Amino acid sequence: MDFDLSSRGTTAHAKSVAVVLSTYNGSRYVRKQLDSLLSQRKLPDSIVISDDCSTDETPKIVRDYIAEHHDSPVSFEFSVNDKNIGWKANFMRLISHCEATYIFPCDQDDIWNPSKIESMVEIMEAHPDLDVLACSVEPIYEVGSQMTDAGSFEAEPGQELFEREDFSPNFMYIRHPGCSYCVRTSFVKRILPYWEEGYPHDAVLWRFAVLEGGAGVINERLIKFRRHEGNASDRRKQTRQDRIADVDYYIDFIEHAERFAADDFRCGAEAEKLLVDCRNWLDARKNLLCTGSLMAAIECLKRRRFYKSNRGLVLDLSFAWLKGLKV
Repeated sequence: MDFDLSSRGTTAHAKSVAVVLSTYNGSRYVRKQLDSLLSQRKLPDSIVISDDCSTDETPKIVRDYIAEHHDSPVSFEFSVNDKNIGWKANFMRLISHCEATYIFPCDQDDIWNPSKIESMVEIMEAHPDLDVLACSVEPIYEVGSQMTDAGSFEAEPGQELFEREDFSPNFMYIRHPGCSYCVRTSFVKRILPYWEEGYPHDAVLWRFAVLEGGAGVINERLIKFRRHEGNASDRRKQTRQDRIADVDYYIDFIEHAERFAADDFRCGAEAEKLLVDCRNWLDARKNLLCTGSLMAAIECLKRRRFYKSNRGLVLDLSFAWLKGLKV
């Protein structure tokens, strides 16, 4: 179901904080996550939860939890979608309808450090031009989960706790999960015209923030990031057609990003030029994967700076020239 938060309690706070939580079959974990939200040193003003038609006890657990904490200073909003729309669309709806000053996207299966909201809001307040702040995470692995180093590092001795994210050809690669973000709502309103419902929220928020120079990282592990076989973000084996579909998604995203860069005053000529080069690289990748063209391979080699690593180029060549490959 659609919902409108414009008249809810979050708008009454000058510097309000909303946690937006998408749930789906999270009965094993969601209570512990909610406990960690109510254990924050700086409590959120609201926790807005949208369940995507769970088939387990998640809705009952959430309703019972809200009833148990009816006297909490945190306001709860809970809704269940009329039909399953998937986590990408569910997060987009939650984030796009929020009117708090700061939005914290939240997964159902993690555990937040008590200082997460406090530490991140302090940095956002100190840097008014910062639109998306990510924190480091501490992965917790369960049986059947995939290993990841995404956003798991901490500040080394002598290293600054907070650092800006530099604009580079690798801006398309997301180093931090969306559950680690604090997002300025005014930024969300600016990027909504360029946000398609099928885009992952972490990718949209991070890439656009990097393009305009408004992304940063706090190198402190403020989330216990649970990894299990049911994670929506876990990567499965990929075929050539899967890889082509990925490239098509990137091409579509770049078209939206080019419009954003042209319209947004904080994105300069360097960003617009890099996006053109990136689209040329993606066109060459698709040509290579679809036809095995040697000329396309040469174009990909020329623009290899856009690959996250040399492995990406090797995989493109392998999928193009080795039939039936699955990795």
